[in-house]
Amino acid sequence: MNTIKFSHEYPKLHGQTSAELLAVRPLKIDAHTPPELLEYDTTYEGGRYPLRSGEYLQLIFLGNLRIPFCTIRSAYPPSKVRYYHNSVGQTFAIETPEDAACENCKHFCGFKQMEIDFDTGEKMETVQCQARTWATPGCAKTCNHYQRKAGGAR
Repeated sequence: MNTIKFSHEYPKLHGQTSAELLAVRPLKIDAHTPPELLEYDTTYEGGRYPLRSGEYLQLIFLGNLRIPFCTIRSAYPPSKVRYYHNSVGQTFAIETPEDAACENCKHFCGFKQMEIDFDTGEKMETVQCQARTWATPGCAKTCNHYQRKAGGAR
């Protein structure tokens, strides 16, 4: 499966874990670009991703929760343009920083495993995160899709 990486957890993704690429459109970012588009596409919690003027691609996806979203990517090099055009109709895994390792227990969202709560020493069973693969109760970090607590309570 192809992967599309995001530098932050964006609200437009709605916690979706995969998406089908529906269309690829050329997009020029300049003074005439609607600010609403830039706000939608670049806003994440705590900031906005900077886009300079230039030639881009607008990738239009339908996520696994049936929620559509788009993302703006550079149109260079030309091999990237061909790659995305040739990938229309294919499913992409969505990768965000939330998929990275937890600093305290080295748990990787995506693995089913037993964990130990470092505060209490209690063994914790893994539970299925409804938005992203697997998540561990008692983990000091969350996967941003639900608050993990000891005993599996949400």
